[in-house]
Amino acid sequence: MTQPTRAEYDQVMIPCYKPADLVMTHGKKCRLYDSQNRSYLDFGGGIAVNSLGNAPKIVRKALKAQSAKLCHISNVFTNDATLKLAKRLTSLTGFDRVFFTNSGAESNEAALKLARRTAFDDYGEQKDEIISFTHSFHGRTFFTVCVGGQDKYSSGFGPRPGAITHLPFNDIGAFEKQISDRTCAVIFEPVQGEGGVLPVDPAFAKRVRELCDKHHALLILDEVQSGCARSGTFFAYEQIGIRPDIVTTAKGLAGGVPIGCVLANDAVAQHFKPGTHGSTFGGNALACAVGNAVLKHISAPEFLEKVVKRGAFMKASLEALNKELHVFTEVRGMGLLIGCELIPELRAQLGDIQKAALKAGLIILTAGGTTIRLCPPLIIKKREITEGVAILKSVLKGFLANLPKSEEPVKAVKTGSRKTRASAKEPAVKQVKPAAKTPQTRKVQPAKPAAAAPAKTVPPQAVKAEKPAAEQAKPAVKTPQAPKAQSLKTAASRKPVPVQAVKTAAPAAVTPSAPAKKPAVEPVKSPAAPAAPRKAALKKMLPPLRRLRRQRQKRLSLRLRQLLRQFRASRRFKPRQLSPIGRRAADAFV
Repeated sequence: MTQPTRAEYDQVMIPCYKPADLVMTHGKKCRLYDSQNRSYLDFGGGIAVNSLGNAPKIVRKALKAQSAKLCHISNVFTNDATLKLAKRLTSLTGFDRVFFTNSGAESNEAALKLARRTAFDDYGEQKDEIISFTHSFHGRTFFTVCVGGQDKYSSGFGPRPGAITHLPFNDIGAFEKQISDRTCAVIFEPVQGEGGVLPVDPAFAKRVRELCDKHHALLILDEVQSGCARSGTFFAYEQIGIRPDIVTTAKGLAGGVPIGCVLANDAVAQHFKPGTHGSTFGGNALACAVGNAVLKHISAPEFLEKVVKRGAFMKASLEALNKELHVFTEVRGMGLLIGCELIPELRAQLGDIQKAALKAGLIILTAGGTTIRLCPPLIIKKREITEGVAILKSVLKGFLANLPKSEEPVKAVKTGSRKTRASAKEPAVKQVKPAAKTPQTRKVQPAKPAAAAPAKTVPPQAVKAEKPAAEQAKPAVKTPQAPKAQSLKTAASRKPVPVQAVKTAAPAAVTPSAPAKKPAVEPVKSPAAPAAPRKAALKKMLPPLRRLRRQRQKRLSLRLRQLLRQFRASRRFKPRQLSPIGRRAADAFV
């Protein structure tokens, strides 16, 4: 069977995606390889899925072991792998109940249905409002895509479910005005991933928690992307200081194997009865076995500590990049979920930047139409972070160079840079021109050595006397670019004058200042004279040196042969005493 190609995708797949023009075939840790065996450093992590990298041993081992026993039996029965994962999750998080799904969208769908059912059972059907926020993303099922705060994903599919309100994210005032006793649930992401890697304001999150308690509304936290150690804690809400009524997660839970879950306490979970919700593949033995193995690894305190350190290092590296290039308006995120918002002049080229980075060997993601999203495997090393940031830097430099000159001053103002290249060059040229028009200092310079002839101390005086004259011209030229704008004649006349004054002080007293320029040529020619004989001497020495080296190598090889023959002839010699490499070397010499 021939190797699949990218062109075949367009022939057989429903065009929901537009993948890159290459086919990935395998991967290892933080690297991916395409069908041409080209290597790519992975800063995308399968969109925050591959928490332990590509094809990790932990996942492969768990898959192999469980597939030999049981893959799927449906929810008519239970199995040990599912129960083990459920017990580990509840003990780790403090929640009482778990419902397993196959994805993040399914998890959010289940959570929203559970919230609506809870409100219906406890308060009646009038308590049905769900509050969400702009730029949020909660999945692609019809319910979740409508709850998400991006119309581009939900428009064109007919009438939407009612009682869904979208508010500005992190706006406490707008939220206080909207929430009421009709509100049954509030849902938000601690870090909006698809919306542009926008972290929640802790003060906003705490106020939402307070008002949810006041109005008997359930707080749902969507940790599909930020959960499973991605933020540096197992759940991101641990760093905010609040606790939700329902939390969902998925992506990194099984290191690449499809799985998701909903976590809730008994008081909420009891509103789901047999038949109210379900999933054929949710909680299958194969996925749960892998999830249990991955969860055991990523929930360890030492692993979480490393995620925090690597995230801080990546963020610092990106901030250093931005300090030099001024290409980001902000670098934000939590742990190893980081967003770099581009300056307005580069936002239209976000897709092209992603393609250029891929061509250079770096996989990056985009978010919100303005932001570079980075979510590498949680096992990434510092050297790999440094390598990836260097690639991104070179790519962004290329796009900066191609910006129209008229846009550069605007970029500098918005990013807080000092001055752009264009604005810095113009005043430099203007300042140099009037300075070049004053030749008075250059006319006086040749006359100073003639007056300083009587003593040896005079030439240093001449040099010192010239420095103020040169310094008088320098204030007019504030940038180091000014000397480049001078003519060749003036530049040549200024620099050699102090040298002439020192080396030819005595002749200067006898001869006029004009002929004193002639000796300036002689010191240039004099050092070049001995260069030719030295080259010739070196050429003569090279053949004997080479012969000597060959003779020494020959003597050494002969001696080695003798020693090896003696060693092999002795009774003490045993072939096993030598390593395979040693035996090959011995055979080569003997």
